Amino acid sequence: MAWYSHVKNMSWLRRSWVGPIFVLAATARLTLAFVNRWANDDHLEVVYRILNEAEFPKAMQCLECHHPKLFYLCTAALVKAFSLSPGLETVLAAQFLNVTFGICALFLFARFISGLTLSPMVRNLVFATVALNPCWWGISAQATNDSAVIALSLAAFLASYRFFTNPRGTRLLLCALFCALSAVSKASGVLVTLLCIFNIGLSLLSEKKRVARSVLLSAWGFGSLLLLAPLPFLGGYVQNQRITGDAFTLILPKYPPPSFFDETFYGRPGIESVASGYLTFRLGDVIAHPYTSNGLAAVPLHRTSFWSHLYGRLFFTRFESFPPQWASLDSRVLSVGRAALITALAALAVFWLGWASSMRNLWRRRATLFSQPLGEWTFLQISGLVSTGAFLASLVRVTSLIRDFCAIKFIYLLPAICGFASIYMQGWKVLEARHHTWLRILAVMVSLLIVLHAVDISWLIFDLARQD
Repeated sequence: MAWYSHVKNMSWLRRSWVGPIFVLAATARLTLAFVNRWANDDHLEVVYRILNEAEFPKAMQCLECHHPKLFYLCTAALVKAFSLSPGLETVLAAQFLNVTFGICALFLFARFISGLTLSPMVRNLVFATVALNPCWWGISAQATNDSAVIALSLAAFLASYRFFTNPRGTRLLLCALFCALSAVSKASGVLVTLLCIFNIGLSLLSEKKRVARSVLLSAWGFGSLLLLAPLPFLGGYVQNQRITGDAFTLILPKYPPPSFFDETFYGRPGIESVASGYLTFRLGDVIAHPYTSNGLAAVPLHRTSFWSHLYGRLFFTRFESFPPQWASLDSRVLSVGRAALITALAALAVFWLGWASSMRNLWRRRATLFSQPLGEWTFLQISGLVSTGAFLASLVRVTSLIRDFCAIKFIYLLPAICGFASIYMQGWKVLEARHHTWLRILAVMVSLLIVLHAVDISWLIFDLARQD
């Protein structure tokens, strides 16, 4: 029974694995980018228009032309600098640019979590869950504008966190710079900018609030405002407003909002009513059908459930079944997916435990929230609750307008990855402090989930390599 003693004592988790996990996650991203040729949307059309017309395309000229242009401009510059031909060479250039963004973000996240006061076990579990998450590493190897905004948003959040811990003008300016770059990468960067402003505001409640106030009122604060001021124009939001009547243009058709109970759909079924769309979690259907059909019929049923669809996309690469080349109905692949979706319940439970614990802690501090200085961990809890809540609310709004299931994407939430991770960390800290038996059970389940994600990654890479 030596193996049982090994599992019970969790000795394999009581040493730091952040470095090896980082190498594994970075290698997986690079390898996937090398064998992949497809993306969930055609973002390269914008790049080709920039190269051929020598100007930025406007909203409505193509499906992705409404987006801010930083990613497309960087890709076009790479293509021109190395005289790459249209097609495969351009696809690979865009993908390796995204992998660079993804690995830089991974490195920043590793630095962030390594600097926190966490036990090696909690640090390992949180970093591995995030770094090997199939939703994040999958989008890192596609030629889309998502990886750039995720990396720049993560950098902006970390700069705001560093400013809270030790207010300096350079950190404030870096935060503003990364906010500006994220906002000219994708519209979600605007929400990131607002959340970072909120984080900077929390520094006025910290132990170093006087230092923070003096920095904010100095030339550093003025310079930061100057960086943010032109964003409505540089991000194309003013132009979008003029052309489409919506600064944050949603190019897909918008429909009347769903009623509470009466189920209606337009186009491909997605959100049919508030009750069936936002108040359900069809776990049985997710496990029975760990994939998505892209036709008009709403089969499987999880396609019309917001939380069910988010859950499936977050924890299994093949669940989205798009691009079509990534889809698989191989029974062995689906068995891996089912196992991942079952064990992922442990990670979900830890996250919601962290959410409930953070809410309870803030409620208990409500009387002294503004009279006593905020600590570092309280900052992370507040920022995590606000950022995850804001991004989830924005996705609920988008899906209630578009209503097609294709809008229910967890990648839209990844710019708030530090916020989700902070809440997830809090859940593990609660278990570690008070619930040792559940800590062991959930740690083993999440460890198995991480192994299943590694298998999921490897299998996808193998399938795509065979398609070549």
